Amino acid sequence: MAAYETDGIDLALRYALPTADLGRFGFVFDGTWLHKFDRQEADGSVIHGRGVYDLGSGVNGGVYPAFKANAGVTWGLAGLNLGVTERFVGSFWECAGDGGLMDGSGLCNGSQDGHADLARKVDPYFQTDIYASYGLNTGFGKTTLAVGLNNAFNKAPPVVYNAFTPTSDPTGYDFMGRFFWGRLTQTF
Repeated sequence: MAAYETDGIDLALRYALPTADLGRFGFVFDGTWLHKFDRQEADGSVIHGRGVYDLGSGVNGGVYPAFKANAGVTWGLAGLNLGVTERFVGSFWECAGDGGLMDGSGLCNGSQDGHADLARKVDPYFQTDIYASYGLNTGFGKTTLAVGLNNAFNKAPPVVYNAFTPTSDPTGYDFMGRFFWGRLTQTF
């Protein structure tokens, strides 16, 4: 039976800047720095998972970059609100062969002669979401109309060959592509 040991730092920052004439500005940052994600095998060997995908083959892998973050800026004036959010998933390595595992030296275990060229770097990923909303008070309460565009630049997730799905890992990335959404809310 394998045992996992992990640690890192999660940081969440919020800052609101109200102004008299220009409206309210908001700044948001949520980040995770992964210091260690190790799996100790039954035989006592340790697989270092930080910065690599291949803690196991297929469904047992996972996206464990050293850094992930969400950041956003909002602005509001009267009933109008606008915002943009950026999602970032850092780069990591995966072994080229199905079921290969990275060892502590950054080489793929079981690779022919331990050549590092059997590993490939998965690029970092950025996704941008934007939204706008307007709320107005009526005789029936408050009506709010919100619209948004997720994955505004239609950024496809990076290819992860050893993932459970044939193209990438849905636990780490959004597979929807660009999509518009809308919401109408009435509170009484």
